[in-house]
Amino acid sequence: MLTKILTDVIKILTSPECLFFSALIISFLAWKKAFARKLLLITILLAWFCGNGLIPALLAYTLEKEVPATLQEKELYNHHAMVILGSGISTSPFKTEPSISGYSRIMKAITVYNQAKKLGLHYTIFISGGVTSSQPISEAAAYKQQLTAAGIPAEQIITEGKSKNTFENAQFTIPLLQQHKFTSALLITSATHMPRSVKCFEHFGMHVKPVAADFLWPHIHWFPRSYNIAITSIALQGLWVLYHLDIWLKLKDEAFVAY
Repeated sequence: MLTKILTDVIKILTSPECLFFSALIISFLAWKKAFARKLLLITILLAWFCGNGLIPALLAYTLEKEVPATLQEKELYNHHAMVILGSGISTSPFKTEPSISGYSRIMKAITVYNQAKKLGLHYTIFISGGVTSSQPISEAAAYKQQLTAAGIPAEQIITEGKSKNTFENAQFTIPLLQQHKFTSALLITSATHMPRSVKCFEHFGMHVKPVAADFLWPHIHWFPRSYNIAITSIALQGLWVLYHLDIWLKLKDEAFVAY
């Protein structure tokens, strides 16, 4: 619980909206000092270039450039399992369902499953994601409902409903893969999420083939748009987490070797 609270606080503090607002407040409070005017100008320029799509395009490209845009048919013969990583649940007064990015991952899994089925291949689908909303249902359980509604047999779907983050997705799903004698799998998640997802699975010794469910890209325009600010926030969070994940895994490996 404490980890989730700290993570949420960090997400808020490192969001573009919070950073811009904080910079504006500092600028106005210290207006009589020379640095305040420079800070205000820099803040306005950064906000403009984030809003018009140039900065989020650079950030998204950094995360997505190594992720394959398509899955080659021959790759389907090399794996017989796929892993879907959860991306939250949307709760409203009307309905509880997977988030928008969650739906894109579900649709990609359905597409890949049916493509493999046409080739005579039977895939086992692993869904990883715990309870991340105010509702008691886990991401894995909610996504499974969508898959079975699309005609995928329930016995072909295995759920992991404990994980709260990407590291735990890998940590808790890999034993299930090994239990069912799988040594590799297709990994389905968003392209911006793929670099750190692959890193986590490889850390636990599991080979995965990236299958991007979606690619985020801003609407580049002369005038700022809120959609571009949202992409900036997602990409910044992805890069920030990936950077610290690199450091944390490196330190952990070094500690293990030293031990």
